[in-house]
Amino acid sequence: LAGRTDEVSTYVSRDAGRSWRKAREGTSVGDMGDQGAIFVLADNSRETNEIDFSIDGGTSFQTCSFSSDLQLEVKDVVSDPSVASSNFLLHGSVPREEEAYFFAIDFSMLFPRQCSDVDLAGDPGSDFELWRPTGDKQDICVMGRQVDYVRRKPSARCFVGKDNRLSTLVRNCPCQEADYECDFCYERAGEERAALKNLSSSSCVWSCEGKEKPTYPPASCLGTYMKSRGYRLVEGNTCQGGLDLRPQLLVCPRQDVQNDGGSKLGQEGASEEQGSRRLSWGGVGVGLVAVVAIGACAATSALFLKGRGIRGATEVMLSSFQPSQRGHAYSRLSTGENDDFALADQLLQDDYDETPVPVPHNI
Repeated sequence: LAGRTDEVSTYVSRDAGRSWRKAREGTSVGDMGDQGAIFVLADNSRETNEIDFSIDGGTSFQTCSFSSDLQLEVKDVVSDPSVASSNFLLHGSVPREEEAYFFAIDFSMLFPRQCSDVDLAGDPGSDFELWRPTGDKQDICVMGRQVDYVRRKPSARCFVGKDNRLSTLVRNCPCQEADYECDFCYERAGEERAALKNLSSSSCVWSCEGKEKPTYPPASCLGTYMKSRGYRLVEGNTCQGGLDLRPQLLVCPRQDVQNDGGSKLGQEGASEEQGSRRLSWGGVGVGLVAVVAIGACAATSALFLKGRGIRGATEVMLSSFQPSQRGHAYSRLSTGENDDFALADQLLQDDYDETPVPVPHNI
């Protein structure tokens, strides 16, 4: 196209490229200002003393001269990098001359007032409107969200300026199947395979030939593990709620562990083997809680010492609260094989000692 400038034109889009409007004939250099409300273009293919500009966001363009006696080869047109200014700088040179020329162009005098009611964008009385990239299909979500951009209305003859901050309004949408892609080693089923397996063509199915599909839970499972359902959320997608096809975070099942002596730690109660102790990861039981609780009391009152076991120490502790009463001031908490105190006694049987234990009555 560089050698066919007569066939080239400059176009401007106000809807992210869905539609285009011709701004001027030929190639151009240019920039925008006042937060997208002003466009300035200049021909860079031949000598000129004119610019084309728009003060309605590119809806329409007008032409004016920046010099009455110079024809420049325009190199560039620039504005404030923040795109919030109405001032532009045009840079050019005269052919066969060494001097460079700069022209400052200010459009602020074209606006009689400052724009207002930016917080009411979309309201008929506001100078601002809401624009959504999906165009007429307002209910469509892109990347799991709907985004509304605040911009000045093309018909509003006012200056936006730096004080009016044009915000972006984001609302996340419920997740749908379109928000997901196939996970690693999965692919879309397609029409033929979907018909054979009674699936939808967009379903994700196992695709790694020669590789065994993983089983769950994994052999070495500690705490939690991730279970893939064949899908994962597209990177950058922000949908919330709705259809959940993401990998599941699951708790590992209870496992049997062996202690240092080689005896197996199971899921319930104490071991039948003398001297061994059985515990489960999931429930140590009330008996062990009793060990901790009564042990805490012993640390402060010298009540829990070797020689009496949990039941003996507990009975002495309870009797110390009623030194003058006869009989049983407190009843037993449980009896039989499931006696939690009996279990606690067995857990501490390695520490059992027949030596009498001196117990103070003042706690």
